[in-house]
Amino acid sequence: MFTNASASTWRYDGPRPDSEVLTFHEQLPDYNVTPLVDLPDLARELGLGHILLKDESNRFGLPAFKILGASWAIYKAVASKCSLPLTVSLEELGKEAKARKLALVTCTEGNWGRATARMAKYLGVEARIFIPGEGADVVVVEGTYDDSFQAARHEAGKRDIFGRYALQVNLKTSFSYGTVIAVEPDSAACLQSSLRHGRITSLETRHTIMNGMNCGTVSYIAWPILSRGVDASVTVGDKEVHDDVQHLREQGVHVGPCGAVTLSALRKVLREDKTGSGLDEHSVVVLFSTEGARNYVVPS
Repeated sequence: MFTNASASTWRYDGPRPDSEVLTFHEQLPDYNVTPLVDLPDLARELGLGHILLKDESNRFGLPAFKILGASWAIYKAVASKCSLPLTVSLEELGKEAKARKLALVTCTEGNWGRATARMAKYLGVEARIFIPGEGADVVVVEGTYDDSFQAARHEAGKRDIFGRYALQVNLKTSFSYGTVIAVEPDSAACLQSSLRHGRITSLETRHTIMNGMNCGTVSYIAWPILSRGVDASVTVGDKEVHDDVQHLREQGVHVGPCGAVTLSALRKVLREDKTGSGLDEHSVVVLFSTEGARNYVVPS
């Protein structure tokens, strides 16, 4: 675990929950409030006051949280390109985007591409996805997620496609009260590496069942917030995450590896530095589960 001293004095001053972002999301088809699941047995097991899990396994009919960021980013970018205000309706924005022959392009390990394709569907414009999409043109790129990112940027520049503004930002976090703890696969710990070096540091990644977190470079958009707002960085392995997928399933919570990883991070913090973490029987911990259940190769 890496403790980030830079986070001690930083305070978030971005959009609040009651901002225009929420208003926008509430206007999308299939909007829903995802549940906050109480896990009292797990809290007792770990010696904590409460553990709550924010279950993002069904956002707008998609099995992950990523459409929240994708929809807002695409809406803002398309509206800016069309010189329209952020009060414009999806229908009006779609008409103007189609008239201008705009298209979206992005890269993905899965759910981000589906989210981008869903927004393209809402707007009625073309989408080009570098690895799987939903009703979109899919391009398979040999290599890693970072290779597909570069291919998507190249395509966006070549065709003057607008979706380069909606390339993935991975915020892989769990929260204890007043403390932000980020978690990554130990095979793709680009955030922790960057925090240690004090600058964005790319690295080669290896296979992981946490597909949506298999990134070798931190987003340059997210970096200013992550570098100052993350109190601690934790890395975990596939086997422990798989075990927690099974544990949550026994509790009636059906998530994928990227959904269970925050529980694995909490266990590791308590195992390695419970006293230093400030967590005790009075603590309230909120875990963000960002992915619904899916098939994957069980690690040995």
